[in-house]
Formats: sequence, C-alpha cells, structure tokens
Amino acid sequence: MLNKEINRRDLLKLSGMAALASAPLFSCVSNSSTDIKLSLAEYSLHRSLYAANPKANRHNIHTNGAAPLDHLDFAKKTRELGIDGVEYVNFFFPDMNYTNQYLKEMNKRANDHGIDNVLIMVGREGNLGNANKKQRLQAVENHKKWIVAAAELGCHCIRVDAKGNGDANEQIKNIGDSLNQLATFAEQYKLDITVENHGGLSSDGNWLVKVLKAADHQAVGSLPDFGNFYDNSQKKFFDPYVGTEALLQYAKAVSAKAYDLVPGTEAIMRHPSKGYELDFKRLVKMTVESGYKGYIGIEYEGGDRISEKAGILMTKNLLQKYIAEFS
Repeated sequence: MLNKEINRRDLLKLSGMAALASAPLFSCVSNSSTDIKLSLAEYSLHRSLYAANPKANRHNIHTNGAAPLDHLDFAKKTRELGIDGVEYVNFFFPDMNYTNQYLKEMNKRANDHGIDNVLIMVGREGNLGNANKKQRLQAVENHKKWIVAAAELGCHCIRVDAKGNGDANEQIKNIGDSLNQLATFAEQYKLDITVENHGGLSSDGNWLVKVLKAADHQAVGSLPDFGNFYDNSQKKFFDPYVGTEALLQYAKAVSAKAYDLVPGTEAIMRHPSKGYELDFKRLVKMTVESGYKGYIGIEYEGGDRISEKAGILMTKNLLQKYIAEFS
C-alpha cells in the first residue's frame, strides 16, 4: 500500500508513469474551452454496484434486481450513457482498498473509453471533526491514502464530509484543522480537498462556510450538493437555495442531486422518503450564473418508479437543457 511518505514523482514511477512526473495537475475547476462538463457520480448506480459487491452494502439497501456492475466497469457504463467524466466512491473499491495494479487498470479502462477521472468521494474513514483527538488524527490518516489514489488516477480532488461530535463551534475548529492537514498533505499532488453538505450540521450551508474559512487553505473548497440540506438528527430541512448560494462562492465541484419528478412538473423533484421538494431548474440556474466552471456531477437518487439508467438520463437531459439556457 502506498503511504504518505511517497511523493508524486515516486508514485508515478511506481505506476510506470514517470514520463508524467513533470506534468501539471489541475484543480477541480475545468480549464477546457467548455465551461461546464458533466460527470457521473458512482452512487447513481449504487444498486448495481451493491449487487456486484454486497460487502459494500452496509445499510442493506435493496438492489431491486439491478444487474451487477463491477467497479472497474463504471467508466465503460458512463461512456455508454454519453457522459464524459466519472466521480468514484471509495467504498465501491474492493474492501475499500487498492493496489498500484488496480489503479493502473482503472486508468486504462477510463482511457479506453475517453473518460476523465474527476474525483473520489471519500466516506467511512472516520469523522474529521471527532472530539477525540486520537480518533480525529486517525481519520485524517485514513483519508490520505485516497489523496494518493486520486493523484494516481489523475483526479482533480477528493470529496470529504464535515462530520464530528461536540457543539457546533467545536466542530468548526476540529474539522477546519483536519481539512488544513489534508490540504497541506495534498499540496505535493496538486490536489484540492472539497467538502460536501452531507447531513448533520453540514446541511446548513452557512455553517459549512464557517468550516471552510476555518480550514484556511486555498486548496479547500466546497462541493455543493443540491439535495443534501436535510439534517436527520434535527429533522430539519435547511433552505437549499440559501445554502447553495453560500457554497457556490467556494465551489471546486458541484453535485446535481436528482430525484424523481413531481408528476405534471418540468423540474420539481421530490425526495422519495423525506418528501421535501427541489426546484432543479432554479438550482442549475444559480450554478451557471454564479460563474462556476468545471464538472457538474449527476447524482440520481430517486425512488423505484424508474430505473437508475432512466434517472441518470433524465438528469443529464435536464442539465444539458438548463446549462444551455442560462449560459
């Protein structure tokens, strides 16, 4: 396993990519002539991926008879759906781990299908805001191997969660410190660290902005998710438009969370279990008009009315329509 002592040049030599050692890596913000591109968040196909890798399905989510999809075939499936980039999830890696050979194969398959590796979403590696310092530092160490993997894959960043315990101000301080450590480690790989609103206190976009400021590192930014403004612990739904506007100021990536459409509407989506609604068109408009330039990740998490594939294509079509309309 690669460790934090391996620098970028050593990493590329190990993978047979030494010729790239002097090539620059870029932030999550796209430098292409196209201001916004679409990527596919791997969790959009979670039922198919869980069918292939039951050990990853810790919450026993029903796969609804989905055809198994191997993690290594995600790039191929993404190309079949007409999408240019992929956003991996670390717990779909076998046993949440990897080898150099496995990453080489991932790169080969992405290249074979003309797919950009955009980022890795990192979860289940401990809470960066844990009030217990020893456990918090261990969480930081656990996240570092995914920075190394992201660099090997040519990703632009990793995504982490702002989770912890203690009061809100204590968590701001602890998470901010952990993010600073990760960003400092990631400097050698020219990678960014993005933070998603993803439940708990982070469902409040204004609170999460305070976390980003506490990190005090230019490589730390946000990954606003259109749908993750609900705090289960408080049973509270924070205003998604206020939260999105706050987080877009710091966005290095964006997740277009999508649910099934409310019947008879063009772009109003309803969460399948919690029941809150999102104006998808308004959220895309806000993103485009903020000046954001980079990948928008399609993350379909609808109910059982339509298939994962149909939900992804629905989201893709709406994104393309509204990006063109508001650009």
